[in-house]
Amino acid sequence: MAFSFSWPLRDNLTLSPLQIGVLLKKFFFSSFQKKISLKWPNDLLDIHGKKVGGILIHHFGECLIVGVGINLNPDTENKKFDYPHSFLLDTKMAVTQSLYEEIYSYLLHHQNINDEEIKREWNQACFHLNKKVLIIDEEQKIEGTFIGIGALGEALLENQQGIQKVYAGSLRF
Repeated sequence: MAFSFSWPLRDNLTLSPLQIGVLLKKFFFSSFQKKISLKWPNDLLDIHGKKVGGILIHHFGECLIVGVGINLNPDTENKKFDYPHSFLLDTKMAVTQSLYEEIYSYLLHHQNINDEEIKREWNQACFHLNKKVLIIDEEQKIEGTFIGIGALGEALLENQQGIQKVYAGSLRF
C-alpha cells in the first residue's frame, strides 16, 4: 500500500517525518490494534524490529508532500526485500479508497500535536532507544547508544566523545 498527500508546514519542519510516524502508529493501533515501533528518522517497524513501512517527505512551496509506503498484508509473496520485513496485518485485506481516506482523515484530525508531544511519543515508540546503533551519512559513520531525539528531531547518540547530534543518515542496529 502506497499513497501520498500534501501536509501543512510546521514551525519545526524537521519534526514532520517523526510527527507522521507517531500519528500512523496511533492510527494502526486504534483501528487494527496493531503496535508499531519507530526507527529514526522515518521507518515503521513491527514489534520485532522488522520494517513494515516508511515515510518520505519533500518540501514543495507552501506545503510538504508526504509519501507513505506500508507492507499492509502478505500479498507480495514474489517480491524480494533487501531488509528484514514484515506485514502489518496477518490476513489479506483489500486496500480500498476508504482506507486511504480513513488514514488521511485521522492524520488531519490529530495533526496539531505539539513538538514536545511528538518527541515524547516518538521516544516512547522508538525500537532502538538505549541500544547501540550505527548511523551512516555518506562517508561519515557514528556509533553510540541511541538516547532519543533532540529539539529538531536529530538523533542523539552517546559515545566516548559525549552526546553526538546526527541530523541525517541511515541508522543500523
